[in-house]
Amino acid sequence: MAGKRAIRWIWGRRGALLVSAAWVLAGVGSAAAAEPGPLVLITPEEAELPALSPVASVEDLTEGPEIRILSPEPDSTQPTQFTVRIEFHEGPSGAPPDLVSLKVTYMKAWGIANTSRLRGYVEDNGISVPDVIFPSGKHTVLIYIEDEADKASTRHLTVNVKK
Repeated sequence: MAGKRAIRWIWGRRGALLVSAAWVLAGVGSAAAAEPGPLVLITPEEAELPALSPVASVEDLTEGPEIRILSPEPDSTQPTQFTVRIEFHEGPSGAPPDLVSLKVTYMKAWGIANTSRLRGYVEDNGISVPDVIFPSGKHTVLIYIEDEADKASTRHLTVNVKK
């Protein structure tokens, strides 16, 4: 199963075969690969986009890995620069989290993929960003991850950023 971490084959609902390369080559598991200074996770231009349709806002999935949001506190008010700390743990299946499947989406317009911006901050058991910058306003991101048994979990994180 070592190849599962190197290349992930996913058969999509529409029958499309997707291939995603391993993040190991891009620095997954190594916070040292992160850029120095604060991370701009959401740009002011992205924040101006309309919210994602309520149809796309569904309850969180919990069959896969447990997603623990340590910081910031969900639905809290934060300054424009704050710390993000999220951990992934074995869920009901008992299988470990599969970091290759990790996706982070900003819930605006059509859904804005933020995963690539976080690659250098992904560690063996989660995401750790000491200084992340959000523009002022209310922001929701969706965290998606599967375990090695292909069971998925999601978690919404909403943060209010003061002006």
